[in-house]
Amino acid sequence: MALPSSLSIDMGHLTAGFNAQTFQQLSEALVQTEDQSAMLSLHGAQGVGGVFIDEGRIAWAAAPGTRRFLSHRLVAAGVSEDAMHGLLEEARTSGAPLGRMVVDRGLMSANTFAEVLFEHTVVSLGLMASQPLERIEHHNRRGGTFELATTFPMVPLLAESVRRVVKAPWREAAGAGEDLIAVEIAVVDQQALPVRVLGPRAPKLSELRSLAGDALAVMSDIGAGTVSFRRGASSWSVSGNQSSFVVSEGRSALSFSWMLAQSGA
Repeated sequence: MALPSSLSIDMGHLTAGFNAQTFQQLSEALVQTEDQSAMLSLHGAQGVGGVFIDEGRIAWAAAPGTRRFLSHRLVAAGVSEDAMHGLLEEARTSGAPLGRMVVDRGLMSANTFAEVLFEHTVVSLGLMASQPLERIEHHNRRGGTFELATTFPMVPLLAESVRRVVKAPWREAAGAGEDLIAVEIAVVDQQALPVRVLGPRAPKLSELRSLAGDALAVMSDIGAGTVSFRRGASSWSVSGNQSSFVVSEGRSALSFSWMLAQSGA
């Protein structure tokens, strides 16, 4: 799901009012669900949106005005309009998950459906982060109701949403033999936001929020460059400048290779 898809769209015209503070509000609410199954209702100026979390992973999100977005993307991916109409009506009356019906009936592979759902959720998160929020309500729900293959870890999903909004160029994650954390961060309105996961292991959202804040403080002190710092008993490195940087575990080669790529070396 980290790879750009033929179904992906440029969100810039949809999210011109991206609000970094709202994104941090949403992130804070998601942190409270890291080990839960829940539904978050986001009440904003454009209406009410929702984010469904299944056992700590984001199952899907729907922003106000995107009611038909998922079905349109499914049609664009190959499901006929007649079949889509029938599936939507059946899902509405029976409560059966739309994705399960699409896959079980051979209308689309599980991988393609997951790609479409990822796209829908990325766009919805970006839209919901582009309006001031009045409040976020937390509703507990039964877990295990979504297929694992069509749920997504929080940090890579949020990072892809931010990447498109800030128009950061897409780059494939760097390969690494070690199981380390490395995340590229963009600073928007003085808020440190994830842009992409570079290492093979994504941090938990709560860990990333704390880590990004510490790395931003370090980068604010040095201005630009590469430096190591400690968080408790762990060593970390940060490379970049006050608007964009990579933070990674230890003296990671990923930070240094990223710095070289940025300089054009």
